[in-house]
Amino acid sequence: MLIILIRFLSACFFTAEVLKISRCRYGGVAKLQTNFCITAIVCLSALHSGLGFADESTPVFFFGDSDNDTGYFSATTGNCSTWATPYSVCGPITGDGVTTTGSGYHWVNVFGNRFGIATTSVNSSATNTSNNSTTNGGNNYAVTGAFINQVPSSQPGVWSLANQVDRYLLDYGGRADKNAIYSFDVTNDLKFTSDLSASGLTNYIESTGWTSYGSGSTSSGAAGSQSWSGITSYTTLATDYANQAIKLKNAGARYILVEMEVYSGPSTTSASAIASVFDTNSTMSNGFIISDSGYANIVAYNTDVLSKMKAAGVNVIPFDDYATTMYVIENYAQFGFSAYGMSHVACADEVATLTGGWTSASCGYAKHNSTYGSTIYSSDAEAYSAALNEHFFADSSHKAPAFLRIEADVKYNLFAAPVQIGMVSESILQSRRSFHQDLQLQIRESASLERDPNERLNFWILTEGEIQLYDLHKTGFSDIGGEQLSGTIGVDYGLDNGAIIGSSVGSFIRDIDFSGDRGGYTQNEYVVSVYAAFNETNYWSNVSMSYGYIQNDVDRKAPMGITTQTISGDVDAQNFSVNLATGYDFKHTIFERPFGHGPVLGLTYQEITREGFTESSTVSVLALAFEKYRVTSLEGELGYQGQIDMGSFMPFAVASIRHEFDEVENRVGAAITSSTNYNQTFYIYMPEKSVDYGSLKLGSKFNLQDDLDASVYVESAFSGSERIYQNLSANLNFRF
Repeated sequence: MLIILIRFLSACFFTAEVLKISRCRYGGVAKLQTNFCITAIVCLSALHSGLGFADESTPVFFFGDSDNDTGYFSATTGNCSTWATPYSVCGPITGDGVTTTGSGYHWVNVFGNRFGIATTSVNSSATNTSNNSTTNGGNNYAVTGAFINQVPSSQPGVWSLANQVDRYLLDYGGRADKNAIYSFDVTNDLKFTSDLSASGLTNYIESTGWTSYGSGSTSSGAAGSQSWSGITSYTTLATDYANQAIKLKNAGARYILVEMEVYSGPSTTSASAIASVFDTNSTMSNGFIISDSGYANIVAYNTDVLSKMKAAGVNVIPFDDYATTMYVIENYAQFGFSAYGMSHVACADEVATLTGGWTSASCGYAKHNSTYGSTIYSSDAEAYSAALNEHFFADSSHKAPAFLRIEADVKYNLFAAPVQIGMVSESILQSRRSFHQDLQLQIRESASLERDPNERLNFWILTEGEIQLYDLHKTGFSDIGGEQLSGTIGVDYGLDNGAIIGSSVGSFIRDIDFSGDRGGYTQNEYVVSVYAAFNETNYWSNVSMSYGYIQNDVDRKAPMGITTQTISGDVDAQNFSVNLATGYDFKHTIFERPFGHGPVLGLTYQEITREGFTESSTVSVLALAFEKYRVTSLEGELGYQGQIDMGSFMPFAVASIRHEFDEVENRVGAAITSSTNYNQTFYIYMPEKSVDYGSLKLGSKFNLQDDLDASVYVESAFSGSERIYQNLSANLNFRF
């Protein structure tokens, strides 16, 4: 608010200086300076009135295994959503219950919070998808040990992914929320064989092929012989996985976030990266596989999952876990990981052996002391901090909170970035709407001029500065705000019947910021317009048609753990628009001052086309490729306006209601750039626009001389109690 105030008062001062320079020619403008700045401050106050509306959150639901589980599920005792619940209530950890990787420190908690949603593990005594009621309305259905479509007989309390999805549909009457995000992540079905003797590292796991699925494994890490009935290849498994997403899609879901989880890399993986995550003096594998065949097989499985979902019409948003993991490993110091924290797990023992469950935060000094000696951490507090901030792995197969925060940020970017890019077109739409209103006033003034028969041409120049705000009212998505400077020069010709025809060219420079310190973009637009108008006594009408070419330079900022990354992109756009306006002016006198007022009717069509482009960044998992985007708007306006002539000072107001006849929910197509295997296009829908909304414009015109005037106004559009957009404008208009 302070920055905007300073900027606008600077603009006010600049305009006042222009008026001072003009004093020698026009005289008597000192009072106008005062009136102008008073009006500017009043308008600025109106610009920021009504702030503080609560933003709408986005529902988020989680399905999966221990990589997503934030609670303790037990078929007999219910679900302990946090470990603050006494252990005696939850019961022992057996096949009838599961553990968690840490309530409050998990990626699901961070991700949900981004969208204004608290993540709560579902509490239910149901052992399957029977009609046992869910008691706490939780949104996290994930269960440690879950498989895609199989429930081990030894673990009757562990819901499979199929059980979780069916349970959700029972809880919500068989319907999914089209605006909700549904996250899928299950990898317990996937196992590799290994040949430890082929490597020089104790924990170097090499897959010789895809030969088995199962839950059992030997101490050496070789895959067990157990195989689920009906699963003969990973293509069958991919079908089972895709079917669960198809259930939600058929129920109305539009967003399925699917993790392309690859704890495997090819043999070309850098030796330094391998060395940073493997402790050759330990038997802990840290859950990572180096194998050309294993990597190829799991990529083929992931690709098959995506293709099956896409073929069924599922809008899949893929998270590239391999690319994210490898980037962090190769740049671990940048994200606050220690060398020790990379090669050693936060908890010295396997999760399943810890009585009562665990969190990474509970892995204190004593656990490390028993395994690594007392010189690693000097206190429980130091070990506690390291477990949360310096360790990459929590145990041999689960990642610790520091990486989980990064995972949440990368996944969040998949949803937030397309909306940010969609806002680039919204600012074009808003600016053109404002331009047509200003051009309409200029046309009306040109049409009202009394022209000498020998001087039918009228030239004019309009210079303008604006502050623009646009609010989405959606938690987690960026609003925009910025400044625009413009200059337009026009010429029109007066006809014998009171009509005029004319044209103009203009240049617009916009500097727009995303809210939440998420970067911004600049726009350079060049606009050519043609117009015509007709005045007869109190009746007026005009029409204008404009074409604009816009150069967009986007620099987004995205959080990634403790860092903030920059993602850049340049893209061109075009805007074609037509504006029709008509009205009637009644003439009266108030306090011996001329007062004009009357109805106004308008119709504006806009068609914006933004070309496709690919972002660039040092972090490829944050850079997206966007397909060509086209958005149209057909907006009708019915309003009433009034203006009182106080001499050189002419306050005015315009109140109107507007209706959008065109689409109110546009979608932005994007694809990840970190992997050509998973770069299929997904779609994020822009928040729905209000079909009907109101608009109020307040300001004043300042007549300096017959051929020079200035004005300042604020326009606010609102739907119900929510502000949609606001413009604060100050301009100078010169005619010659």
